[in-house]
Amino acid sequence: MKISEENIGTMKVKNYVTMTHENMDDLFSIVDTIEFSAFRYYPTMEEIEMMETDIPKYYAFILWILSNPDGPETKEEEIAEKELNRIIMKHTKIKKMRAVSNKK
Repeated sequence: MKISEENIGTMKVKNYVTMTHENMDDLFSIVDTIEFSAFRYYPTMEEIEMMETDIPKYYAFILWILSNPDGPETKEEEIAEKELNRIIMKHTKIKKMRAVSNKK
């Protein structure tokens, strides 16, 4: 899944993703409907470091990993999950929807 710059406003230069609450809800809905689950897949720390260099590119993939229903079982998986959550929190900017004016 590719995050559309026009729909979510990715800011590649500053390495974060900007979206409204509505866009975030839409993205989570898409991730939740993916039939293929992560089956306890957690990336290595080296893979996480690579993902962090281009958050807009890997954002949806990280969310998909974090949607894993089984959760981490090993210490390494727990560390990876915590790091992925930290990345999402650090690199997500929520913008407010602009009020629509009814003036004519």
